[in-house]
Amino acid sequence: MSKVKQAFGRSEMIYALVCLIVAVLLPLIYHWLHISVVMRMGTLFIGFNSLFALGSGVYLRKTRQPWYLMLVFPILFLGMVYWRYARYNYALVIAYLLMAYVAYGLAKPHEMQNNK
Repeated sequence: MSKVKQAFGRSEMIYALVCLIVAVLLPLIYHWLHISVVMRMGTLFIGFNSLFALGSGVYLRKTRQPWYLMLVFPILFLGMVYWRYARYNYALVIAYLLMAYVAYGLAKPHEMQNNK
């Protein structure tokens, strides 16, 4: 049990779970609530997911996480698009990856303070 608790306590696992919620669960919730395609595209896919991609790039850089974690969100979203949505959403996968990459590159890593 402690290994499971230790695995879920790691920041990489928490990040992956948040990506899973944003990339898979939120689109399903939009579908279950019968929110229109236009609203889903505008608010969730273009609005919220774009901000999440930018924020994840900044978060990963500031917490000094490995760069390849930027791929988690776009890959999960790619799987969701392949399973459920139209082909034109594939362009968003590339856009999310580029946004995360730019945010990762522009963010400054968090400086460790020396307590003397």
